[in-house]
Amino acid sequence: MERVPIKFDYKGGRYAGIFTQVNGAGGTVFHLTIDDFFYGQLILAGDIWYFHSNKNFFPGMAEEFGEYIIAWFG
Repeated sequence: MERVPIKFDYKGGRYAGIFTQVNGAGGTVFHLTIDDFFYGQLILAGDIWYFHSNKNFFPGMAEEFGEYIIAWFG
């Protein structure tokens, strides 16, 4: 499992977490955890990134997260 650390700012807050690649998910999928709490899934479908979260965490951040992931592996 690939783990990608991330630090980012969102609405005045500073966050540090880990994206963990999910193997066998049938595509490019990463889970975001911050302080051992699951925040949602980052999914690449075609050439579009989506961030799915039950509580609508970090709306509008999918592309920024995806670009970060691509740069990490770059």
